[in-house]
Amino acid sequence: VIAVVVMFGLISCFGDIMYEGARSANGQYFNLLAVNATTVGVLYGIGEFLGYALRLVSGKISDATGRHWTLIFIGYGSLIVIPFMGMTTSFPVLCALFLIERIGKALRNPPKDTILSQVAENHVGTGFVFGLQEALDQLGAFAGPMVFTMTFLTTGREDLSSYQTGYRILIFAYILVMVAVFIAYKRVSKYNLTRDGEEIHRESDTLTGTFWLYCL
Repeated sequence: VIAVVVMFGLISCFGDIMYEGARSANGQYFNLLAVNATTVGVLYGIGEFLGYALRLVSGKISDATGRHWTLIFIGYGSLIVIPFMGMTTSFPVLCALFLIERIGKALRNPPKDTILSQVAENHVGTGFVFGLQEALDQLGAFAGPMVFTMTFLTTGREDLSSYQTGYRILIFAYILVMVAVFIAYKRVSKYNLTRDGEEIHRESDTLTGTFWLYCL
């Protein structure tokens, strides 16, 4: 069980290396392409809106069908668009790639958290599971921008080609995250740690004092 929790942490870590690394570079990359700040702001606003609003849809589908892993594979699979950002200078194409990544995050987060919570409740403990997962997640958030930092230090410049190199290097993180997702899927399935494939029914969703304390 601990191995599964660590694997989910690594999934978050490698995923964060990709999209936090890209997010740290996107603004300046668009600037080098002569895209004005207003346009970038609107794009980011739309992306963040989709990244959160569509979680309602993803969560509903996840609960109704029980196909958590399908959404997880699609969501993390969409990270492939990030290396492609280093292969084009077309702003419309970059906009599409950026939004696909945000939509992918919306698709994968609810089912991933559902599986983690089931593993925690049944075998380990919610606080430990999400604490470990978040710690590894933040490690990836720190390492992601370092990919571009090391690229700039290695090339000795911060021009368009250096940014494109940074994006392309992230393909290695993509391979790692997809391998980690596959391993997690196989281990969870092998040891029957969740109720994947079952429609989730609950008699009530009463909010306890713990929830309100967390909100505070």
